[in-house]
Amino acid sequence: MMPRTLSHPIALLLLLCLLPLVAVGQGRMVWLENEHDFGTVREQDGKLTCAMRFVNVGDSALVVTQVRTTCGCTASDYPHHAIAAGDTAVVTLTYNPAGRPGEINKQAFVYTNAQPRRSVLTIKGFVIASPETLLEQYPVAAGSLRLEGASIPLGALNKGRTRSAFITGYNASTDSLRVRATTSAAHLTVAATPAVVPAGGTVAITVGYDTALAPLWGLNVDTVSVVAAPLHPSQFSSEGDAQVLVMAQVTEDFSKLTDKQLRNAPELVIETDKVDFGNLEGMVTRTLTLRNAGHDPLLLRRVWADAPSAAINCGAYVLKGGKTAVLAITIDSALMKENVLNSRLTIVTNDPHSPQRVVRLVGVKSETTHNN
Repeated sequence: MMPRTLSHPIALLLLLCLLPLVAVGQGRMVWLENEHDFGTVREQDGKLTCAMRFVNVGDSALVVTQVRTTCGCTASDYPHHAIAAGDTAVVTLTYNPAGRPGEINKQAFVYTNAQPRRSVLTIKGFVIASPETLLEQYPVAAGSLRLEGASIPLGALNKGRTRSAFITGYNASTDSLRVRATTSAAHLTVAATPAVVPAGGTVAITVGYDTALAPLWGLNVDTVSVVAAPLHPSQFSSEGDAQVLVMAQVTEDFSKLTDKQLRNAPELVIETDKVDFGNLEGMVTRTLTLRNAGHDPLLLRRVWADAPSAAINCGAYVLKGGKTAVLAITIDSALMKENVLNSRLTIVTNDPHSPQRVVRLVGVKSETTHNN
């Protein structure tokens, strides 16, 4: 009896293992279209819509669980019911070009409970900007090329560092434009990418800045020339150029100074933070005394005023500990563009605690000078 009792569960287990597997049906999505090109459209024509179809070629129903787009400019609509085997359904994508001139290249990700789990849909095209958008987003004209600005501020950069930045240009014509960016500044590298911009397309004006070659401490302002020329000149396109200013504050890196070096460091003391020229008539000179209250030599790296009517003369640019220097500041009222002088004198030194100091220059052009 014992052998028959033990063989019963073993036989049942073998029987279960030998049962044929039951096939489970699954949906499978095949797209009839997964990319749509709107071509060249006008921004003022409004929203753009396309429909992309898929077929369930599987042997079971499938469900689209969600559709995600890559930006808020693109909306989607999709079936929220199960798609039976053999049926066709549609995912709709709507692009809003308002305030978005230039190239369209957006994706939408379709997720299902079938195969594939995720599909990618792409929409493309070019948007020709409305006049209102051109003025708002691309206010600077270089012929038919419009730029988003006339300056590239790079901020403060320690001497020896490099940095790159760019501004965008937009081809507002119906013809392709050839774009060039040039500069005479040795510490700048510039490029226009792409060099040929299609109608409605965008270009990046890129600037590379090498502070090791920058000529001045403190504020450096350089000019980049951007020239655009149509490949097929006509009444709908024009050649032109624009000047873009590149601005950077070149500073000294004091982060690696030791505690002892900081204790012995130079310290700039200025007798006043404002020089009053009073009633300006002809050429008027005032003096400003600077003193090194530290131990190590104080280097006056740069002294300049932002007023074209100002001239600066300094008796010494290296001050030993405890020594002084006198700045002679002369204002020529004949060169003043305004009747009131309110300018800045900037002093850049190797004082790690305050490497850049500003002194105000104030005064009023006399009635005699003004009437002349």
